[in-house]
Amino acid sequence: MANNSEFLYRIIRWEHLVDLFHNKRLFFARPSAWDDPYELRIDHPALSEVFAQCWCRRGVSDAMWRIYSPSHYGVRIKVRRSELVNQLNAAKKIVPFRYRRIGSVKYRRQSVIDMEHKKLVAELESKYDAKKGLDSLMFKRNAFNHEAETRVLIHAPKVSAKELGVSVPVNPHVLVETILADPRMPEAVFKAFEHYVKTSIKFKGKFRKSTIYSASEPHRVGYDDET
Repeated sequence: MANNSEFLYRIIRWEHLVDLFHNKRLFFARPSAWDDPYELRIDHPALSEVFAQCWCRRGVSDAMWRIYSPSHYGVRIKVRRSELVNQLNAAKKIVPFRYRRIGSVKYRRQSVIDMEHKKLVAELESKYDAKKGLDSLMFKRNAFNHEAETRVLIHAPKVSAKELGVSVPVNPHVLVETILADPRMPEAVFKAFEHYVKTSIKFKGKFRKSTIYSASEPHRVGYDDET
């Protein structure tokens, strides 16, 4: 499937889906919680006030299911980038954050990223700009390019240093277009989740199981006639 920048996808745990719809919020985490330490090589004051959420531009990805749904109970939500931006802009009236950035992560060789970091450090030392400092969060090494990642960054300076992140209010029924269950989810669990989505969450969009591992009957070649 070709990348479509208008649509963004995120695989989340079931309990996070419930939180999204019942509490009507998206959670933005501190970058310090990310696994790749290479992304935090440039340290500057604004990083303690930055919160991020990561989305994928690929709707079908074996790697993403395996990484983000190891229990087989995960779900993939699909949103429009434009609607996500609209709701973030509306949320700025409720949650104080100074600005928003949404953009595709650039995947580069480590040597190229090293050069970009050196250039950015020199620019920040010459004239510190918190917004410019966030550029370092938009690069990742080629080893992670299966993520096809789009990042949403917000700058919320009033959040306590003790907080792991910040919750941004959204309308999930408008934001989320479809919900896709893990293709490996047991059928009985899928049916229970489907009932919950329709009756408790009251989601009106499509809810189905991914067919990434489904296949038609194999083509049998080289066998004797068994009839």
